[in-house]
Amino acid sequence: MATNNVLVKNLEGVETLGSTSCICSDKTGTLTQNDMTVDACVVDGVRFQTRCGSKAEDPKMKQSGSFEKLLRCATLCNNVKWDAASKYKKVRNPKYRRNRSDSQGGSEPPFIIDKNQPLPFMVEIEQKVDKAGTIVMIPKFNWKPLSDATECALAKFVQPINDLEETQAKWEEVAQVPFNSANKYQISVRSVHSLYVSQPYSYYETVQNTGTTQSGVLEN
Repeated sequence: MATNNVLVKNLEGVETLGSTSCICSDKTGTLTQNDMTVDACVVDGVRFQTRCGSKAEDPKMKQSGSFEKLLRCATLCNNVKWDAASKYKKVRNPKYRRNRSDSQGGSEPPFIIDKNQPLPFMVEIEQKVDKAGTIVMIPKFNWKPLSDATECALAKFVQPINDLEETQAKWEEVAQVPFNSANKYQISVRSVHSLYVSQPYSYYETVQNTGTTQSGVLEN
């Protein structure tokens, strides 16, 4: 231990470590890569499977009564921005010169985006899941979301159904209450003409032109 510059304060700890045959550890962002995906959603008290990995989406999910409200909540209460560079195919940069000075093209990146070759948001790729060679189709997301892991998961869930940025552009944001550990919710207040909607992650409230209010709980 001393040869590896390790200062030992407790000899018992070294003896325990020396007798250990296997150490299993995990840390968010190391083994899990801090990448989350919506695996299921609960609408009107019913759990529905979403498109996640090799799992197919439940066709009844979009037909349930409150799904549109849940979808709107996940879309508008979201600060995700798509990385513009991830929306296009990357090609070799003809100006790039390896091992050259800046004046000779050394400062140029090796790849650049080609806006004439847009990439789809998601593609299906084949993947073997066992030794027997069973192949399943796995979704691969080309567009890279920029935000925290939870909002990125919600963005990947709603984008195939309705465009995130286009929908947000139709609903002007009036105010926002960021998520914090004390309140355990986030609120985005948006307006469309004379319609005002306040939608936190787990609660929605709609005030219509007539002054009537509709409210309820959305499970997430």
